Amino acid sequence: MEVIAIRDIQPGEEVSPWTLPKLDTDLQILTSYIDVSLPVERRRSELEATYKFKCECTLCMRDIEIRSSSYEGTEVDMRSAVWHRDCKRKVKGRGSLPSGWESEDSACIRCSKCKEGFDFDTKDLRINYQRATSLLEADAKAQDGTSCSFSLYMVVDQPDLAPNSSLFQLVPALHAILVPSSFPLLSLLRLQLLRVRPGTSNELAHLDRLYAIVASASTLVYPANHPVLAILHAEWGQILTQTFEGEAHDLVSGRMVKSVELLRKAYGLCQMAFGKGGGIEGMKVAEVLRGLEAEIHMARSAR
Repeated sequence: MEVIAIRDIQPGEEVSPWTLPKLDTDLQILTSYIDVSLPVERRRSELEATYKFKCECTLCMRDIEIRSSSYEGTEVDMRSAVWHRDCKRKVKGRGSLPSGWESEDSACIRCSKCKEGFDFDTKDLRINYQRATSLLEADAKAQDGTSCSFSLYMVVDQPDLAPNSSLFQLVPALHAILVPSSFPLLSLLRLQLLRVRPGTSNELAHLDRLYAIVASASTLVYPANHPVLAILHAEWGQILTQTFEGEAHDLVSGRMVKSVELLRKAYGLCQMAFGKGGGIEGMKVAEVLRGLEAEIHMARSAR
């Protein structure tokens, strides 16, 4: 296995078979071989096909337990979660799709909110699920010529392979059934972010709301220091710096303030993901942030 450093290794930070015994005995050095936003069956299948082992990590074992028919807890696998539309609670309930749901016409799912079981018809989900995975697989293959995981951060913009009409039809159809953090909806939402090119303030406001959904959903399936979260917030903050002719000053000013907040958060996430300084992405974010803060300061001074 080749290990590539994402930043310069400082003296005392080297890790090798000779230095490991000197480290804290409770310290674990971990790596992810797969996109952890994928459902457990896809993660394990891809790991076995590529690396020839059956994964029994904490995450996989937990997800398997949650999605078993005998599970009686309230935890939900947010990578494979559906809405319980008839939940008696004011907040919409949700539950985990059971393992093997693809081969069944219906499934009995336990709501995490009202604790009641409900019958879920899988037919519509199965059709749109297959369409979505086909679209994402074509998009992924276009990136490097091979079949790869349907990763949130591996989605690329290929208009000829995934027409906007197909994408924009699939997203609302799946959103009516799946929680946004679920596969394949989260990857489709990410692809939609790349397709939207705002030309008005209303379109930018819609894109702002879409970024909020994707960012919130991503925090449910990625660890806090994952690069995806850093990149998402960096994109989100930078997209809000756009302005349009005829916009009200207060509208633009409010958006700039929000952009600064997002970019500050993105810089912090870059440092968590890429180390001190935030790597190349962190440097880009810091540069945009400095320019934006200076622009806001000048605008306020001119009043």
